[in-house]
Amino acid sequence: MNFLDIMHKETFIAVLIGLSLGLALTFSIYQWQKASKRSTNITPPDAEQMIDNAKNQLDSTQNIIVDQPVDGSIVTESTITLSGSGPSNAYLVGFVGNQETIGKIDANNKFELSVELKPGLNFLTLIATENSGESYESEFIVVYEPKVE
Repeated sequence: MNFLDIMHKETFIAVLIGLSLGLALTFSIYQWQKASKRSTNITPPDAEQMIDNAKNQLDSTQNIIVDQPVDGSIVTESTITLSGSGPSNAYLVGFVGNQETIGKIDANNKFELSVELKPGLNFLTLIATENSGESYESEFIVVYEPKVE
């Protein structure tokens, strides 16, 4: 056995190992891409549909759901419109500090109520009262930061 025979065997083994590793790596990348394509084709539930489902369940839970603004929102306008849903035909009182605004939830369980904010942190409370006397409450915070010009 001479030196060239040993080199040919080592070269052959090195090429064989390199091809095996390359094939394994390529197959792994292919499987990963295939799995990632599958997961990107999954459509998340539509936000509007989720809101509608929550509103349809409202009659059984009898809550006040505020769609806008979101709790903890930062706004730049002093007057904002609260919108959401609650028990149908209930009277609605919105409190920002000591200031109150009165409205009504319609037969479709929807409401809109405009309130005036003070600069800084505003604690808002909504109270819905049905004709039967049952009351429901929702509390949240909105931060009003006036525009600086």
